[in-house]
Amino acid sequence: MTDNLIEAIPFSIYWKDTSQRFLGCNARYLADIGLLDKTLLINKTSTQLPKHAKDIYCNMDVEKLIIQKKYRECS
Repeated sequence: MTDNLIEAIPFSIYWKDTSQRFLGCNARYLADIGLLDKTLLINKTSTQLPKHAKDIYCNMDVEKLIIQKKYRECS
């Protein structure tokens, strides 16, 4: 069910672990970076992607801040 929801969102979506390795993405993101299979992306960092995929704009400094951000519960 979660996969269907993620695929239905009309934006490119990806998620990474705290070491900035890809954990997953939707089909739209794969198409945007020119890959056909998620297995070519999973457990890789942005710098390990094929050259044509690395040309996609990504502000890795901002991405790093978001990934490392500690959230606190709202009361």
